[in-house]
Amino acid sequence: MVVVPLVTLCLLATPPAVDVTGDWGVKVPAQTVKIDGKTLYIKKMAEFRVSPPTSVVVRNEKHIRVAEYTPDRKWGCGDRCYQTIAMECSVPGAVKADSLRLKASPDGPAFILGKDYQVDADWGSAGRLNGGAIGPDTTVWFDYTYTMSRIDSIIMDDAGVVRIVQGDDAVLNVKVPPIPKGEHRLANIWIPGYLTSLSQDFIYPIVESKFQASTGSALAVRKFIPNTWRKIKNGEEVTILAWGDSVTEGDYLQNTACRWQEKFIDKLRSEFPKAKINLITEAWGGRSTGSYLAEPAGSPRNFKDKILDRQPDLVISEFVNDVVGYPTQESTDKMYSTIRDMFKEKGIEWIIMTPHYDTWQHQPSFGDRVQKDTRPHIEALRNFARNNNIALVDVSKRWDHLALEGIPYPTLLLNGINHPCPQGLELYVNALMDAFRK
Repeated sequence: MVVVPLVTLCLLATPPAVDVTGDWGVKVPAQTVKIDGKTLYIKKMAEFRVSPPTSVVVRNEKHIRVAEYTPDRKWGCGDRCYQTIAMECSVPGAVKADSLRLKASPDGPAFILGKDYQVDADWGSAGRLNGGAIGPDTTVWFDYTYTMSRIDSIIMDDAGVVRIVQGDDAVLNVKVPPIPKGEHRLANIWIPGYLTSLSQDFIYPIVESKFQASTGSALAVRKFIPNTWRKIKNGEEVTILAWGDSVTEGDYLQNTACRWQEKFIDKLRSEFPKAKINLITEAWGGRSTGSYLAEPAGSPRNFKDKILDRQPDLVISEFVNDVVGYPTQESTDKMYSTIRDMFKEKGIEWIIMTPHYDTWQHQPSFGDRVQKDTRPHIEALRNFARNNNIALVDVSKRWDHLALEGIPYPTLLLNGINHPCPQGLELYVNALMDAFRK
C-alpha cells in the first residue's frame, strides 16, 4: 500500500491503495476510499500493465558546428540534442547516453568517443575534444535515442469499475490526462523518460484535489499591509512593485502576460474594479536580493533607484535564487533586515513570497517525490517574517501540496530545473489572491 503523509486538512481522507507488481504492473485492491469528502467504493480488484516510456530514434541530426566539451557546464558542456532541448537547458535523463554517437557524414563512420568527442550522460549533450578529428568548423551528424514522459491516471466510474487512462507523450511538462465527466480520478502514475521500471515513488494517489487556503493566513497578510489593503478596498490608486529574479522577469516565457505578477494584477483588478492598481516589474535573472543592494549608484539595477525611489505602496518579492544565496537563518536575517529597514524608512509595505520547488538537478536535497520543503532558506523566511511582523505568502506550501493532488512537481518546471511553466506560476497567483479576496 502507498503510504502518503497527510497534512492536517487531509486527516479525513482515505487515499486509494495502489500497489506496484513487477516492473510495469499495478494492482488496485477492492477498497473504500475517501477523496475530497466523497466516499468511493472499489468493488473488485483490478490489475493493469503500464506502458514503459516511448522511445524515439533520431538519425542524422545535422549540427553545423560542435562546441568544445566543457564538463563543468552541465547541459552546456557541448551541443544539445535538438529533440530534448528545454529552453536554455536540455531534459535531464531523456537521451540514452549509450545511444549518442557523432558521425562525419550521414552514412559515414562514427567519430571515436573519448578521443574525438565526449558525452554528458545526464544532460544528453556532446562536445568535441581538443586534438580529435572534429574541428571547430566541422559539420557533424548526431544519432541518438531519447525517451518521452507521460502521466497515466487510474479512474473509476460510479459503478465502482476501475480502469486506466493513458496520457499523452511529451519530452517535458507532461499533462494529467482528462477524464470523462462523472468519473473519479483515484491516482496518477508518472512515467518520466528515464524510468526503467515502475516503483511506488511514481504512484500518486489523490488525497485532496485542491489546496485549501487558511482564512487565518489571509488575515495575517492583510494585517501587515494595512495601507495597501485600505487603498484597494476603498477604490483608491495603489502601486505594486513585483521584485524578483528570472521567474519574475519572465523572459523565458513565450508570453510575458503569463508572468505571475501580470496574472495576479489582472485578477486583483477584477476583484476590486474601482481601485486603480498600477504594476511595476523590477527583476534580474540569475541574481538575488543582495545583488541589487551591491549595485552602485547609477547602475541600472541599483536598489535605491529601481525600488525605493519608485515609491511603490507595496513590494512583493520572489527570489528562488536566495535559496542558495542565503541558506542559513543568520544570512537570511542579515540580508532581509537590511531590506526591511530601507522599506520601513520609505513607508513601503512588503510581502515576502516563499519560492517554488526546483528539481534535484538544481537542488541536491530534493528528490522527485517531495511533500515538504526542507530547504533551510524557506524556514528562515518564515521565521524572519513571523519575528518581524512582515506579510508572508507561503507559495512553497502550494508546491508541498502537489503530491497530494497527484501532480509530480517536476512536470511544472518549463526547463526541467527551476523555471515554472504557466501552470506552476498560477500557484503564485492563487496564493496571493487568497490573501486579497474580499
